[in-house]
Amino acid sequence: MPETIIQQIKNADSAGRITIAGSLSDDLITSWLSDDNWKVRNAAVKIIGELKLTTYTDTLIKFITDRTPAKFIDRLLGGDYYQVGFIRRNAAHALGCVGKPSPELTAALLIAIKDRYWEVRAAALEAFQKLYSEEPSTEIVQALIKALQNRKFEVVAQAVYALGALSPNETVIRHFQKLYDHPNILVKTAIIGALKTLLKRGIVTDEKKVNDELNNIFIPGKYTFNNNRI
Repeated sequence: MPETIIQQIKNADSAGRITIAGSLSDDLITSWLSDDNWKVRNAAVKIIGELKLTTYTDTLIKFITDRTPAKFIDRLLGGDYYQVGFIRRNAAHALGCVGKPSPELTAALLIAIKDRYWEVRAAALEAFQKLYSEEPSTEIVQALIKALQNRKFEVVAQAVYALGALSPNETVIRHFQKLYDHPNILVKTAIIGALKTLLKRGIVTDEKKVNDELNNIFIPGKYTFNNNRI
């Protein structure tokens, strides 16, 4: 079963992972991805991400965009689609490990950052941050900015990190400023990191400006003393 292989991968070094990847045939992985048991499909998606198997990018894209309804009994228990939330989350994460920017991938991730499950949204935002190192489209930037309004702080934090890594100009700071009083420390920590990233990328060139912004973000305790400065 693929669950056993996941544990082997986690315990393996780089050479061991290569050996495991070589032992898995395309037919085997494909059969897991089409299995009726969602846990088997989910484990296969995890394996693809862990081993960085680029062959299955199209399948991962389909998994996060597939809106085939779940079985009636599963919907009664709170399910939504055939590809359950766990699978969509892990597919988005795996795409961040193996995907390459393309119109199809962009469209899929833009759908995923609106998913009903916050873990899927957060994983898709992280994938944007990992994959789109070159200047992203205006559509992507605007979608990331909109994600700052999400009700889940985990999603907001990932959107902040992504904007720090991808924003093409410093006007994004004014969107961060609206979050300086956010009640969750992880969001504030993300803003500090994003501001420093903007400076490191050369998007913001005035170090004093960044320090002034950092001084407006109150995080009590030792963390502030050590990290809330350039």
